[in-house]
Amino acid sequence: MENTQLTQTNFEVGIQNVIRESSNRQLRNCISAIIELTKKYNLSPQQLRYVQKKVREETNLIIPRKSKKLPDYLTPGEIYTLLEVAQHISPKHRLLCEILVFSGLRINELRNLDIRDIDFSNNQLKVRHGKGQKERYVPITNSLLHKVKLFVSDRNNGYLFQNRNHKLYSVRMLQHM
Repeated sequence: MENTQLTQTNFEVGIQNVIRESSNRQLRNCISAIIELTKKYNLSPQQLRYVQKKVREETNLIIPRKSKKLPDYLTPGEIYTLLEVAQHISPKHRLLCEILVFSGLRINELRNLDIRDIDFSNNQLKVRHGKGQKERYVPITNSLLHKVKLFVSDRNNGYLFQNRNHKLYSVRMLQHM
């Protein structure tokens, strides 16, 4: 009985290997054919994507969509702790953290934020270099705006957060702050 099971298991493994090799061979042949057609008809990447789309439609192949996860949010307690730790480092660090937490700006957007992009009269920030190079307006609270006014004091231009040489901080430097 054990001998029969072992032989049957070996047989099943052998069959699976043959199927796998056959599938790999077929796949390699298919890829070679697509490469040959792409070269023969000088297909652009856009045309090749169109061909692939048509093949999926004709064969009813469905590409599973990745589920979009909701972002993780900080709890009010975590925000409080973060701001307290930042305050112990310096008021500048606290302001940086407050802007990131309460405006939802990405670190690179904050890095590129110019003082001229802060609309003090309408309580908003203009993000010029957002994700995908898109511009948008972001609302900002009165209390945070007041802290920003105190931080920039008499400066009228330049980046909100800049080093002593009036140059941009690197993203890495802002992350370490």
